[in-house]
Amino acid sequence: MSSDRVKFLVKESLKLFLQEGIRGMPIGELSRRLGVSTKTLYQHFGDKPGLVRACVRLYRANSLKLYQESSEGASDSAEVLVRFHHQQVSRLLRTHPAFFRDIAYYLAEENEKRGLLGEQETRELLVRGQSEGLFQQNIDPEIAASTLTLLMEAIFEGQRFSGHGTRELMTQVLWPYWRGLCTSQGLDAFRAHREEYFK
Repeated sequence: MSSDRVKFLVKESLKLFLQEGIRGMPIGELSRRLGVSTKTLYQHFGDKPGLVRACVRLYRANSLKLYQESSEGASDSAEVLVRFHHQQVSRLLRTHPAFFRDIAYYLAEENEKRGLLGEQETRELLVRGQSEGLFQQNIDPEIAASTLTLLMEAIFEGQRFSGHGTRELMTQVLWPYWRGLCTSQGLDAFRAHREEYFK
């Protein structure tokens, strides 16, 4: 099987896992929906956790791509944060609530949930924002990035906010925390970017 075909299988498997969860998609049903034999999947990925690992790598690559796209043409770190978290929240609202739980089940030794939610990128933006004068110097970027990741998890897990839109969740869940991190210059920047992005 060609490498393009293997990439296609990973891409389509990830789509199904995001829509229906991983544990809720038995390998037989997955192979049927992909139009390949179970034997073919085992030959290329070894077992279901092997396929899940490949899907996690693709999800992470897609997150990095979102981050890079969010950074293009941005004037400062506040603008990137608004863009990046908007993309992340929109994506989470379209994801089956069991997806991240299932990753932890299949890949307990390498649970990458925080990495998948952009914690490292958020930390980098907070450090950059401090040098730009947008975030207070006394904040710890590690703690602040972890807290923002926990807020992202709260938006997603248990579908407690299902029925709410991206804009509403960003305004009521993320924005109050961002405000507490900002300098007066940072508050002005966030207001400007938020108004521009959500006009």
